[in-house]
Amino acid sequence: MYDILQLLKSRLSKTVLVAISSQNAASRQKLRGIYRYAARKDDWSLALVRSPADFTPQMCEECASGRIDGFILSSGDCSAEISRFVPDDSPIVAIEVGADIPSNRNRHKTLVFTTDNAAIGQMAASHFKALGRFASFAYIPDEMGREWSMLREKAFVGAVSSERRNAEVYDATRETLVHFLARQKKPLAVFAAWDFLAAKVIRACREAGFSVPSQVSVLGVDDDDLICESVRPALSTILADRVKQGFMAAKALDSMMNSRRASASVSGYVCRPLAVVERESTAYVSAGYAVVERARRFIEENAQAGICVDDVAHQLRISRRLLDLRFEESGLGSVGAFIREEKLLIVKRLLNRTALSDQRIAMRCGFKNVGSLRNLFRRTYGMSMSAYRMSLKG
Repeated sequence: MYDILQLLKSRLSKTVLVAISSQNAASRQKLRGIYRYAARKDDWSLALVRSPADFTPQMCEECASGRIDGFILSSGDCSAEISRFVPDDSPIVAIEVGADIPSNRNRHKTLVFTTDNAAIGQMAASHFKALGRFASFAYIPDEMGREWSMLREKAFVGAVSSERRNAEVYDATRETLVHFLARQKKPLAVFAAWDFLAAKVIRACREAGFSVPSQVSVLGVDDDDLICESVRPALSTILADRVKQGFMAAKALDSMMNSRRASASVSGYVCRPLAVVERESTAYVSAGYAVVERARRFIEENAQAGICVDDVAHQLRISRRLLDLRFEESGLGSVGAFIREEKLLIVKRLLNRTALSDQRIAMRCGFKNVGSLRNLFRRTYGMSMSAYRMSLKG
């Protein structure tokens, strides 16, 4: 903890208050950029506020008195509180916490730096696309529902959808992470809002018995080496240019402290992702998985037409033996069982949404006769079709 008296320096120098946590990689990277710029300035004295406990009553008084020349605020815990004590003519640069700054402040003395979270989500989708054909995609959002997480989610889901695929978003209020991962078809591509959550995904896969990356590929954000290197397999992640973000924030503040308004050259700076830092948690999806994916899509689209295993093999122009082998490798079971499962899903949907008779449903779903359908339904679900339909009404 610094001595507040050290801040009361000669007016030939400037005191800059930096409110930022050092508990996560993104904040540490921003802080590195701030210090890098401050090292060029002989007249800067930095006061670091890492948590609400550092913002003491004495510090409040210093802020309100105008004896602090500029502020860089990037702490979700205390930026709003600090900004309440900052005089309207004191310059503030807010990194990712623009909503915490009073809207009635002098706009020429306030800059907000943001991150291109949409580009992060799109980079995640592009990386998975380059790895091969996944059977399913999932997004693990920030547990507090923060805006940056929602922006990454929207971009990732949208980019996956543009490839005619769907990405399911995890909801911690409805099920455990282990159950969520178990429901997804494999191979599965998982993008997590930040590295901490991605590490949780890897641990959940271990608990559920899923292999990373052969069954589940996992990608995080921030390149937090303390996290990425502490899990096995090591975590792949997206690196954003946080160091430059911190550097540019300090440069902007310097301009604002020396002029009446923000510098136009830095006012629009947006932090963008640099690259995917590849480690062991993501891997190329083999051609065998691509065969399974093509077969799965053909079966889902044609299950009602009474197709059999030979029809699928003929469509893919491969032998039935190779098709069966690829399905066994993927953990989906036999091709025949997958076809039956898809047919039964359609049967259940028709029982739920229509008043069609069992006979009509059997004909529509490609069964040779209604008796075989009824027997299969009872063996699979432990009840008759009529009992299932009645259960839906209760």
